[in-house]
Amino acid sequence: MTPIVGLFLVALIEIALGIVVWMRNPRRSVNRWFAAFATTLAVWGTLVGVRRSLEDPAVVLAVVRILWATAALIPVTFAHFAVVFPRPAGRQSSRARRGGSLPARGAAAVFPGAAAARSTATAVGPRAARLT
Repeated sequence: MTPIVGLFLVALIEIALGIVVWMRNPRRSVNRWFAAFATTLAVWGTLVGVRRSLEDPAVVLAVVRILWATAALIPVTFAHFAVVFPRPAGRQSSRARRGGSLPARGAAAVFPGAAAARSTATAVGPRAARLT
């Protein structure tokens, strides 16, 4: 498989994932922002593949301009998703009280630095932001 075909395949998977998440509950802002983030990544990947397959410099320039504009949307959509994602629920499930699901525990085992960083930031609290 050539790298360009791989870009289009990943973009198709991202679009499908965004649609599935959005269709699950389109009224939830977390679903909408995840779908926007996944779609932005898919459009960006598609444009990278299109740019790599073109020959005409004028067309490449137009695609690159759209590519850069799309790339600028990636951090925006991720930031909005990150703001709405970790909202605490009113009641936690018994699984959340026990420490999460098996995939979450596996991810914590593989990426222990992320769990340590979160517990350190929680332990330090807002006092760390003061410079006095």
